[in-house]
Amino acid sequence: VQILQDHVISLTERQSDSDERFHRVKGENANLVERLHALEEQLREVEVRSDEKLDEERRRSREASLRLEREREMERENYKIRLESVEKERNSAIRDLQGCRSELETIRQENRTISRQLLELEVSLNSTREETATMASRLQEEREERAREREGNQHLVDTLNQEMGILRQYQRQPKSGSNGTDDGRKEHDALVSEMSFLRSENQRLSETNDELQAQLLSNSLHTGRELLGSGPESLAKEMEVADEHKLRDALREQQEVNRRLRTYIDGILLNIVENYPQLLEVKNNNMHTESPSPVSRAQGK
Repeated sequence: VQILQDHVISLTERQSDSDERFHRVKGENANLVERLHALEEQLREVEVRSDEKLDEERRRSREASLRLEREREMERENYKIRLESVEKERNSAIRDLQGCRSELETIRQENRTISRQLLELEVSLNSTREETATMASRLQEEREERAREREGNQHLVDTLNQEMGILRQYQRQPKSGSNGTDDGRKEHDALVSEMSFLRSENQRLSETNDELQAQLLSNSLHTGRELLGSGPESLAKEMEVADEHKLRDALREQQEVNRRLRTYIDGILLNIVENYPQLLEVKNNNMHTESPSPVSRAQGK
């Protein structure tokens, strides 16, 4: 019996320990169940959030895909437009290149033509320069001839001045007889004839000089225009203006000299004839021996 009691007590203690462990395990199980429920709730929340996040990511992905597709479509359209523009520019550049080649060939032909014309123009210009040099030499000869004629005319004018001085000296002397008067009148007639001769000679020389200058000017201008008519416009104008100015200056110079000579001779002649007629009426024989008349001097020359 004691053994049984001990055994019962042992069993009772074991039962008590088992109950205690059971209650403890049951409590732990309840805690675990609670925790399980909490974890399940958290899991559901995580799943919900995951689904929402997944949906959001899917939506964003679709939007990004659509946006990317639109951007790619726009880029394709832009590239297409740019390609069409580049193609048009290429075709236009090809046409321009063909036009430039044609224009270049035309310019080359024109350049060859102008080169030939320039060579011809240089040859003609050299010829014209030679002709101009010849004309200039002739003009110089004419000027020298005019200078010699002016010297001769000046000599005659000096002779007239000397005779005027002699006439003034003899005016102060008393009149001689009728022979002196007749001699004076003869000398007067000779002097008047010489005046007429000098005037007509001076007029003839002036007209001849004017004709020569006008002919030289006309020939030079005509030759220059014919030569430079087919050449460059600027060169033609330059040569024409230079020749024209040079010839005009020479012509004006010669005309001015002739005008002064005519004015001087006419002044002397008019002064003798109109203001001092009495000087031509009185001379004696000494005048003929000491100072020969201009006519005789001219004939001697």
